[in-house]
Amino acid sequence: MSEQQIQALIEHYAQEYPRPLLTAKEAAAIAGRAVGTIHNWSSLGRLDGLKSSTGLRINRDAFVRLILTGAAEDGDDDGA
Repeated sequence: MSEQQIQALIEHYAQEYPRPLLTAKEAAAIAGRAVGTIHNWSSLGRLDGLKSSTGLRINRDAFVRLILTGAAEDGDDDGA
């Protein structure tokens, strides 16, 4: 996927989710995964550098990029 395509999808999700920090439920909706999978990814360190220091709030733009590049899905992710 080109950088231009990634930026277009980031802009799309920015309109759908205008707050820059996502809840686990919002991140799950973007990723098309269960909320439990998002929590699993977090506990496995796959969201390190994307989370806020207060609870599980995830940087929207960085998360979309992570999903589009497939980096979050390395290994087992059946946290449903």
